[in-house]
Formats: sequence, C-alpha cells, structure tokens
Amino acid sequence: SIDGIDYMFVPATKPARPIASLLLAVAFSLLFASCSVIVRKYPAAPFVYKTNVQVEGKFTTDERKQLTAQLEQQLHDSIRPPRTVQKWVLFNYMDNPPVYDSLNIGKSIVYLRALLNSVGYYHDTIIPRVRIDTVEDQYRTFIDFHVQPGTLTRLDSIWYGMNRDTVGARPGRDTLQQITLNAKNESLLKKGEAFSKPVIAAERDRLADLYRNNGYLRFTSEEILAIWDTVDLALLRPTLDPIEQARLIEALRQRRENPTADVEMTLRANRDTSHLVRYYNGNITIYPDVGPDTVDYVPQFQNTGGLNIVTYFNRFKPKILAENVFIRRGDLYVQRNYLRTLNRFNSLGAWRLVTIDQVPRPGTDTVDFNIKLTPAEKYKFSANLEGSRNIGQTFIYGYGGSLLGLGVNFNMQNRNFARVAGQANTSFRFGTELGSTQGENLVQSVQAIFSHSIIFPRLIPRRTWVPRSLRENARTSLNFNVGNVDRIEYFNVTTFNTSMGYEFNWKNKLLGIRFPNVEYNYLIPGPGLYDLIGTNASYGYIFNTGLISSVIGNYTRAGAPRKNLTNVFRTSLELSGPVTGFFRSRFLDSNLYRFARADVEYRSTHTIRRTAIAWRVFGGIGVGVPRFAKDSINFYLPFFRQYYAGGPNSMRAWGLRKLGPGSMIAPFDKNETPNRFGDIQLEGNFEYRFYVANFQGWIINSALFTDVGNVWFLRDDPTIENEEFRFSRLWHDIAIGAGTGLRLDLGFLKIRLDYAFKIKNPSLDKPGPQWFTDSTGQLQFGIDYPF
Repeated sequence: SIDGIDYMFVPATKPARPIASLLLAVAFSLLFASCSVIVRKYPAAPFVYKTNVQVEGKFTTDERKQLTAQLEQQLHDSIRPPRTVQKWVLFNYMDNPPVYDSLNIGKSIVYLRALLNSVGYYHDTIIPRVRIDTVEDQYRTFIDFHVQPGTLTRLDSIWYGMNRDTVGARPGRDTLQQITLNAKNESLLKKGEAFSKPVIAAERDRLADLYRNNGYLRFTSEEILAIWDTVDLALLRPTLDPIEQARLIEALRQRRENPTADVEMTLRANRDTSHLVRYYNGNITIYPDVGPDTVDYVPQFQNTGGLNIVTYFNRFKPKILAENVFIRRGDLYVQRNYLRTLNRFNSLGAWRLVTIDQVPRPGTDTVDFNIKLTPAEKYKFSANLEGSRNIGQTFIYGYGGSLLGLGVNFNMQNRNFARVAGQANTSFRFGTELGSTQGENLVQSVQAIFSHSIIFPRLIPRRTWVPRSLRENARTSLNFNVGNVDRIEYFNVTTFNTSMGYEFNWKNKLLGIRFPNVEYNYLIPGPGLYDLIGTNASYGYIFNTGLISSVIGNYTRAGAPRKNLTNVFRTSLELSGPVTGFFRSRFLDSNLYRFARADVEYRSTHTIRRTAIAWRVFGGIGVGVPRFAKDSINFYLPFFRQYYAGGPNSMRAWGLRKLGPGSMIAPFDKNETPNRFGDIQLEGNFEYRFYVANFQGWIINSALFTDVGNVWFLRDDPTIENEEFRFSRLWHDIAIGAGTGLRLDLGFLKIRLDYAFKIKNPSLDKPGPQWFTDSTGQLQFGIDYPF
C-alpha cells in the first residue's frame, strides 16, 4: 500500500516457442477476440488499461447499476481508458492509452465523494486498488474503486418560508407564500425520500416556473435559497441535566444510524425587488411576414381580436393569427401561455423562425409582447426514385418468385394554403413490379396514384362545444385519391377515395376521426382471377367492385413509465354503411360494403444498456353484414380490408400472404390458393435485440425473435376445411416461427435482414405433421424494426 492505494504487480510470463505461441494466439483470437483488446501506440510507462467502479452495500440491481453509472462519469479523464473500437467483429482496438498517474486517483476520489454527497450519501468509504499486469512490453494498469456509500440520508422536515425576511417586510412575499402552499402537493421533496441536491435544484426550478405562471415574469430560480441541516443543531445545545444529556446522546446515536436532513426553501436576502412585481399582459403585436426584405416596404396596420397586426405583404389572414395566440390582453401574465403560443406557431410549418419579445413597461406592472414571424418558402417540390425487392410473393401487387419494384414519386407542398397556414400536398406516384418466373410476364403489376390533401391547423367548421384544450392542437384534413393497379392477367382495379378527418392531440394521446370516408373500387377481373374463383369460391366473395361509405376512428397512446421503457397502445374502428346502408337502391344493394372492422395493438420496448426486450400483441376482427340472403359481397371483408400474415413485419417464417387461413391444407399453386387472407388475425411477437459490432462507424445489431399467430375466416366456406375460427381448434391453428437477424443502423435508417424457420406450420400444401417440417427457412428484408 502506497499513499493509501493498494498495488499489485503481475510479472510477465516466459514467452512460449514461436510456433506454439502463434497457434495459441490464432486460436485465442478466433475464440475470444470479441472480449480482448489490441493496444496500439501505448507508452513505455504503465498506462491505464481498465478502470472499474464497484459499489458495495445493500442495493437492488437497478439501484446499483444506476449509482455505478453515475460514479463512472465522475472519474478523472486521465484515468479513463480510451474507448475501444471494434472492427471486423473479431478485433477490438485501443489507441493512445493515458499514462497512469496516482495523483489522478485522489482527484477522482474527490469527484466520487461529491457525487455521493449530492445524492444523499455522507458517510462513504472509497478504497482504490491498482493492479499492473505486464503483457510483453506493455504495463497494463487496472484501477478498481471499491465504494461503500454508507447509509442514505433521507428528508425529514420540509419547510417553505417565502414570506420570512430578516431585513424587513417586502411586498409580494405573502402572495408567494400562499401560491407555494396552494401547490405544495406538487412538491418534489417528500419526507422519507433521499436527500438529493439534484432534487432540491429541480424543486427550485419548479417553484420558479410556478411563480412565473402566476404573474412573476422576472422571477428566476436564483432568487430561491435552499437551507438544509443534516446535524439537527437542537441536539448540540448544552445542558446540565443528566437525563436530558442521556436523551440527546441517544438521539445523536439514532441520527447517526439513520441520518436525516431538514430542508427549508426561502428567498435570498437582497435589495432587488423587481422580481417580486406581478405583471399583467399589455399590448400584443404580431408581425406575420417580417424578414430582411421588409425594410423598404410600408407596413399595414390592422386590429383583430384585440391584437395589433403589422403586415407588409398581407400573406396571412388576420383571423388565423389571432386563433393561435393564447396570451390575452389584461390577463395575469402566465409563462405557460407564452410557451404555448411560441410552440404553436413553430408547429404550423408556415414559418421558419418564430420569436416572442417580452417587453416590461418601465415603472409599471404591465408587459407588452412582440410576436415576430418569418415565413418559410411557400412552395416546396420534391421528386425521388425508389426501388425495392420483395422476396415474399404477393397477389394484389404481384405474384411469382422474387419481385423487383421500381417507382417514381413527385410531390409539391404549399405551406400557406388559402392564406390560413394550411398545408396542401399534391403527389403522383408511378410504379411497377417486375418478375421472371416460369410462365410469368416480366411486368407483374403497374400502379399509378394521384393524391391531394389539405391540412388546416384548426377545426372546420369551428366547433365551439369542443373543449378548448382539444381545439388548441386540433387539425382538419381533406383528402382525395385516385389510383389504378393493373395486376397482369388477374385484375385491374381503379380506386376513388375522398374523406374528411379530424385529429386531436393532447399530452401523449392522439385521437383521429375520419367522417365521411367514401371509397369506390371498380374491379375488372382477368382470366387468372376467374381460374382462382373456379377452384376457390371464397375469392369470388372477396374480389368485387364495391363502395365503402364509412366512419373511421383511431386512438393512440404512447407512454414512458420509466426512462428505459416505452409503451404504445393503438386501437382503431371502421364502420362501413352505418348511415348509407339504411337507403335501398339497386346500386347500393349490389355495391355497398357493409362491415365493421376493429384492431387493437400493444407494443413495449425495454432497453438495458446495449440490449432491448421488445414485444407486441395484435388482434383484429372484421365482420361483414349482409343485407339480404344473396348479398355475396358482404359475406367476407373486401380484399382491400382483409387481414394477412407473413412478410418482413409479421410472421417472418412465412412469405407475404402465405399463412392461413386457420389450418387449411391446400396447395399454393397459381390456380389454387396462392395467397391467404382472413377476417380475423391474432399475432404475438417477441424480440431480444443486442449489439454486435461497430463497423466503420456503422452500428451492427442482431436479434433473436419468435412470432406466434395466424389469420382465419369468420364464416365457414363449404369448399374449404378448417379455415373458420374456432376456440376449440385455436392451438391446432396457431403458427409458430423463430429466427435471428442482422440490423444495420445508419442513424436515420435501419436496414434489417431476418432469417426464420417454421417451428409449427398449420398452412401445409398437403396433409402431414405440423412440427419442425421446415428445412429451408425464410429470408426477409425490411426497413426499420418490425414493431
């Protein structure tokens, strides 16, 4: 032990014979290279190779990991080894490690103790141990800090004394005290919780925000003083009474075993009283089109809703400006309304720069606001060429082997439609899928789609009965689409769609409603589809010309109960024909789709350092509602609302639309049942994701996964067996797949390659066992995570 540091020196071993040493090195590299580090450009003196912090004491696993991570960040830079770089998966490199200096250990102990004190540990013990290993001509230094934090100091009494003043009475202090006590239940300081300086700092910030939201514009957290006592001065008062002395000694012993701290929040004693002035809103002036080119133009002045509008080009209607300002003249100043106004204009997209100047009037309690808005470019045009390869087979957009997709997209955006900051998007897409399988045409399908949408940043019409909290972040959308898909030899379908929708966003929730949603699909069957209907009658029920007149609702809630845990819940409901279905006509009787379709999905991701556990459950059901006995188009869901499984984002051991329905046994031949659909889908997915390597700055991850699920028809088809959903056959119908994959993380994009095997396969082409019949597996290519 030298200067309180324990040292251990490990001498170098005798070198082995050259050939044996080479063979041993090769074997070691192949088996353990991912765990070893090759050091380059190292000094001749002892250098820092590895530094560890070991937290000792009674802690849960999560508490120990969190405290260890915090302590490691406090280490002096000179005793931190450089980060290793992994190349070609097998090799880790460390360049330019720092020379070991024992003085930096003392500095690190000071930093470690400061961190422990800040989170409530005041009786710590830190013991450093150093080990130096000699590897050939390298002196690798291992540094271990054994940290015993001791007993955690907890909060005892918490007091707020904003009206306490040792100098004299000051205006505003009683009001601050009353505001503080009214919001005391929101305090971050709780009796029995850890005495933590970061929490005290956060409480100061909370109080400052509370006061600014109650008129105190100039108030900052620096005005608040936190005073704490970890000793209890009352126990140190001298006394001659032996009984009282014994009581004080016992109290001191108990406080040493279970240390506590008393905290008081009060105002600093200073002479500046400007921070205690309670402000009210004065004049509000908006400059909607300010910019560097407006200097030479004559401004125009308008007044709308109590707001002064100064415009140079009259690009925006005054009413849309007033609707997005939440500051009201004459009201008490509330910082929350100032931030809401700032965020609202930033979110609209019509302006590229938003600033709000708060200008207090000298000698008064009034503050004026100047809202300066710099418009973004009104029009934006983009075009891109895309390509994709579909390893799974599709029926609607292609069939046969591996498909190559090519597409071109054109898009034009108007960021200020109708001078109300609306977003108008017009796009055109042309694409085709190519394939080269036996007897198939080179061109598998051709697709052309024209779409136009307009998004208004408010409700249309203005629905005053909707709560203001929902109206503030509401949007109205108008959509129109027309498209044509020509599936060579099978069908040609032309689709017309128009809808009006509303979106409400509050906190972590999103509610969307589309009504009305009108969609007409005109289908011209081809010879291939007629052949399929001849061998499988269900295709005749699914592929038809039809009209959808529906209302669609969807709800999404995202949450993060903990820092490393995220959850997403999503549900949607579509009702087609709830209103139109009451009318009778020859056209509606033969073309109107009447159905109800509901989906529920829950996703969760729990990250643990470089690993993550992700899982998802999904359930969906669609029910056709025939109006009369021969209403064949409503026997099942229409083909563009059917559920399907397989592909890169679903049951990955199966190709796209190659699973189900149920445990139906039928060949996948072109004229039999090449693709599978259903009215019901149940699916569960689980992934364990982990880090693999860092290749030239690109992160390579992997995953082990399993998928469980299937699709079913809701109604029985007399020409098919075991395709109908029944609880008694659920286990027999369930499919199970498992596999692994690689994910290349490019930051803005994740490229995924998964390989999966069928463990239990209910979708056989001929009778046979379901378990472990797959000897080839399925390769899937995808973008981003599957869920």
